[in-house]
Amino acid sequence: MKSEFEAGYTQIRPKATREKYKWTLSWEYMSIADWNLLKAHFIENSGGSFTIKKDMIFEDSDYTVIYSIDEITASSTGVIGQYSTEIQIEVL
Repeated sequence: MKSEFEAGYTQIRPKATREKYKWTLSWEYMSIADWNLLKAHFIENSGGSFTIKKDMIFEDSDYTVIYSIDEITASSTGVIGQYSTEIQIEVL
């Protein structure tokens, strides 16, 4: 970012000066039904933003976030009907 002032001087700083909040969410044992819900949400909201309500994350305000991953995958845990997965989200 470049700012010019009336006194004739210029101030230059990086455009993004604050670090974004990022979270990694992981599930070691997720049911097939929950996996399908997460996958559907990812497909519907990938490339766009969505809101996480403050009571879900124990914060003072809601957050608008995006997925910071390109695809979502899961692996079998060895327990029938259970998957493990991990996603990353970041605050806009």
